[in-house]
Amino acid sequence: MRGRRGFTLIEVALMLAVLGLLLGLGVSLIGPLVKRSKLVETRENVKEAKEALVGFAVRHGYLPEDSSYDATQPATAFQVAGAKGTDAYGRALRYVAAPELQWDNSTPLEDMSDCNTPLRVDLCAETATSLSVIQEGVERHNVAFMIVSAGENQNLQTKTEIYGIDFPGIDDFPDDGNRPEPYDDVVEYVALDELQALRGCRRLVVVTPEGLPSAEEGQPYSYAMQAEGGVPPYTWVGSAPDGLNLSPEGILSGAVLPGCDKQLTFTATVCDWPGQSVEWHGWLPVRRKPLTITTVELPVGYEGSNYSAQIAADGGSGEYYCELSEDNDTDTELPTGLQLYTEQCEVSGVPDTGTSGAYKVTVKVLDNNCEQEVEKTFGLTIQPASPGPGPGPPPWVPPGPPPWVPPGPPPWAPGPPPWAPPGQGDGQGQT
Repeated sequence: MRGRRGFTLIEVALMLAVLGLLLGLGVSLIGPLVKRSKLVETRENVKEAKEALVGFAVRHGYLPEDSSYDATQPATAFQVAGAKGTDAYGRALRYVAAPELQWDNSTPLEDMSDCNTPLRVDLCAETATSLSVIQEGVERHNVAFMIVSAGENQNLQTKTEIYGIDFPGIDDFPDDGNRPEPYDDVVEYVALDELQALRGCRRLVVVTPEGLPSAEEGQPYSYAMQAEGGVPPYTWVGSAPDGLNLSPEGILSGAVLPGCDKQLTFTATVCDWPGQSVEWHGWLPVRRKPLTITTVELPVGYEGSNYSAQIAADGGSGEYYCELSEDNDTDTELPTGLQLYTEQCEVSGVPDTGTSGAYKVTVKVLDNNCEQEVEKTFGLTIQPASPGPGPGPPPWVPPGPPPWVPPGPPPWAPGPPPWAPPGQGDGQGQT
């Protein structure tokens, strides 16, 4: 035993000093390690909640409703989406969603006949949201939703503005206490366009060209408006040109009414099932009927008798007036007693005695609405005064030859006189 030597007091003291130093160093490292672990876990929880809500929105096309914040009770939205909804410190995460994207899936479906009331919420139908956040001084618009953890200090400091870590004196969310202190919230947010890209949204567009196939005035017309994208079925509304109707299915049909315009413009709106809508502006070329006079001829008139003849026309706006042509190359006259009534386009009156004869009348039909005119020359015959009823032979004379005259030659003269020698007197004899 004499060969073994124990530790001296100095050696023991040194060992205890080193051991104490190591223990002190370990204790000082435990706090930061635990803090770091809590922060990592909280970030993972926030990220998990974000991904769960993104998945819900991509599957369903809308976000669950948010609610007032309660630090002790995770929002129902997290349960619906399948997320834990708490951070590493046991406090509930705060969930804020854009109002335009929230739906509880129980709202009764609305009538879409006016293309103004959406049947349901669908993120593909939205072009913007009212939720914005400010991240370190830069404003981010069209945010879909945001998730916030109060962090280690257990003080929710974020309303819509996100600060840098340890930014001093912050408390923008007084609903969770009012303790301005260095900022340590953990925040995640998702923009609307990110959700739309993940859902594979296709913008609703009208593929019908601005210029439609031409229509012929007064003839049946039908054309199907076309759209694509969005979420079918589609509903169409709009004020079609006079004579045409635009059905909710997008069928433009009817017959263009008489008029002057050779190109009709109108606007239509198409919306899809969730309510995304697009306006369309276009025009319809129209082949108009030319202005023509359809009256073929004027009837015969008689001196002293009432006379009336209508000058009819077709084409143009349908509103005409007439006048006699004043062209120097046209010899136009009406017999005394007759005149052309301009607004009625009617030749009427009583021809005076002594006006019988043939006349040449050139009438011009004018359509001021369409700035068109056309003329036509008619022949007009006026006969002498009618002899009255019973024209022709006296009524006591039966038609045809008198009944006492038998048809053919008289029976008493069957041939040449009997005293005439044969061959003479009957044109058959010899000379």
